[in-house]
Amino acid sequence: MSLYGAPVHVYIVEPETNNAMAEPKHIGWFNDGSEFAELHPITDQEISLILNEDDGFMDIECYENGDIIFDENKVIIARLIEDEEEEE
Repeated sequence: MSLYGAPVHVYIVEPETNNAMAEPKHIGWFNDGSEFAELHPITDQEISLILNEDDGFMDIECYENGDIIFDENKVIIARLIEDEEEEE
């Protein structure tokens, strides 16, 4: 990803603590939320959609104990579901 020729490096941080949850090298998979969705590499357009329409908030798939799930050393990202947005 680049803006005006400068590289943009996306980090995913926990909003309450500002701790990094995923570094650029770990951002890789996207779950579009459809019933039969297969993971696919996240695109610049999907990242832009999350940043512009969801104010940068997203879901990262985790185990029940809260540990982040890595698939081939990449996190799995999904857009927030309406019900979850209303709870925040």
